[in-house]
Amino acid sequence: MIGPKSTFAIERDDLFLMQTAHNFEQQRELGFRPRRDVEPWPLELPLNWAADPFEDRNWRFQLNAWRMVDPYIVEYFKSGDVQLLAEALTYVEDWHAFHADDDHGNNFAWYDMSTGIRALRIAFFLDLIEKSELVVTPQQRQALDEMAGEHAERLQDLNFLTTGNHGLFQVFGLNLLCLVASDVEECEGGRELAATYLKDEILPAQFTPQGVHKENSPTYHYFTIRSIERLGGTRHIDVPEIREILDRAAAITPWFSFPSGNVARIGDSEGRLATLAEDPAEPECLTDDACYAVGDFTDSGYAIVRSLPSGDPQSMIFMAGMGFSTSHKHADDLSFELFEFGQLIFADSGKYGYNEDAMRSYVVSAAAHNTISIDGVETRPKDVDLTGSQLDPIDVTDDGFVLAGRINRPSNFSQDRTIIYWPGRHLKISDEVASFPWRRQFVSSLHLAPDLEPELTENGFTIAVGENRVEAVLVEDDCRIETVRGQQEPLLGWFSESYLKMTPTSVVRAICPGWRRSISWEIGFK
Repeated sequence: MIGPKSTFAIERDDLFLMQTAHNFEQQRELGFRPRRDVEPWPLELPLNWAADPFEDRNWRFQLNAWRMVDPYIVEYFKSGDVQLLAEALTYVEDWHAFHADDDHGNNFAWYDMSTGIRALRIAFFLDLIEKSELVVTPQQRQALDEMAGEHAERLQDLNFLTTGNHGLFQVFGLNLLCLVASDVEECEGGRELAATYLKDEILPAQFTPQGVHKENSPTYHYFTIRSIERLGGTRHIDVPEIREILDRAAAITPWFSFPSGNVARIGDSEGRLATLAEDPAEPECLTDDACYAVGDFTDSGYAIVRSLPSGDPQSMIFMAGMGFSTSHKHADDLSFELFEFGQLIFADSGKYGYNEDAMRSYVVSAAAHNTISIDGVETRPKDVDLTGSQLDPIDVTDDGFVLAGRINRPSNFSQDRTIIYWPGRHLKISDEVASFPWRRQFVSSLHLAPDLEPELTENGFTIAVGENRVEAVLVEDDCRIETVRGQQEPLLGWFSESYLKMTPTSVVRAICPGWRRSISWEIGFK
């Protein structure tokens, strides 16, 4: 299951190196800059490893994952210049010295993911020292040995290990560290524990039997597969069950992006993925000349209907109803994104970022998604019963494909949604909501792509999409329809353009009173 140490050589990809905003020369001159959206931070030793100059959790994680070391290692793999590694080791030593005192005040010192990443770096330095390719001082060797022992011990603590995607870095870090430092007392049984925990705990917690990643985000589906492969995958931990899961998950990944290549922006998702390239062997047909690709991952919480890749124009709907955990989850239960006329029409507000601020609170709330919320009440990701998949299997009728599901938001309301979709023809959204015994102002939101503007009509709205039109009618006549774009107080009508960068977008809201009622949209494409 685990290869002997003598046959192993650490490769660049084994270390999960990050492309920082600065290369090593720029970092020397300007400072630490793990992302382009933050200013450089001076790397003047000794460092304050508990620093939080930008009030940014991700930045603190990057600091304590030793990301300032990565540019040196990247350049070392290019040039073979070991002096670069000697310079990188000064930061490693400094981190060790800072944390020698238990009262260091750094609550990111033993953050789960950064601990695993540091273990990879420690293994890398120790491996080069053992091969006499890197010469260090006795003090440096002692620091590395002490850190190897403490990291190995912590990474075998089952109370510290996580079954989320951060756990991948923990087990691969433990495996590589104990492969290199097999004579370290704390490494006894470490590699066996890493393999067992990955197979029996992490992967079943991460993926459904259909191969869908459970953390509420198509981006993290791809990220997790890519992370495992970059960390060595079955080359490091050669277990057949692991390979089977990875292959199944990789095969379905193209379903999770639109024909444009943009990923479905469910949960903490952003960016692009390779999209479906070939027509399925058995398409679903509404008529003899209207056949479509159907990704029925409803056992896992996703429902997808799209044009055949060979067809034109391209259409696609992606509906979400995943409730296995709150990791990377937004309150986007029963929400959807719609692609028509070759472009995004109804969009999700997207990821934004991980700063704990007002915009993050808005982006993860139900009000930022194409689903039901309560006017003036913040509905958060945790405000739902986590029942696994919230969706029914996709059905085919004479009126189109039926995508349906139901959720319960304890002490708030319940929602039963049915979407009937005929690509290129119509979209019908029917919600049954109840909040007994409280009378509420239910809100049905439809967020447009940023480049589109709605024009309100007497009972709905229209959207001009080039030479095409979207015409929407609200069936009920006792609701108030409004459109909001880029509102500051309260936050409404925003679209995540990139990390921590938002741009205004239009949202149409139907505000409907009652304690038990229907809210229905009939939307045509012309």
